[in-house]
Amino acid sequence: ATGSNVYVLALEESCAYWMEHGFLLEPSERLTARLNVFSDTHLLRRAADPLDDGEAGDEDLAVESGDESGDDGESDESD
Repeated sequence: ATGSNVYVLALEESCAYWMEHGFLLEPSERLTARLNVFSDTHLLRRAADPLDDGEAGDEDLAVESGDESGDDGESDESD
């Protein structure tokens, strides 16, 4: 498959394993906002893949994710 980037969501404990196999931490905050929806994982990409900075709207996904967790907290308080 050419033209495709490979990403991995990894727990802190498994990052070293993936980094030994050619992955590195994804520096793009946009892609991290889009692809990493978990607070306890890190987004890694294959080092050989071309850089992808994502799209301008990707940051909004992180904000929406934060808003949803706030809404859940509010509904829990009213119960």
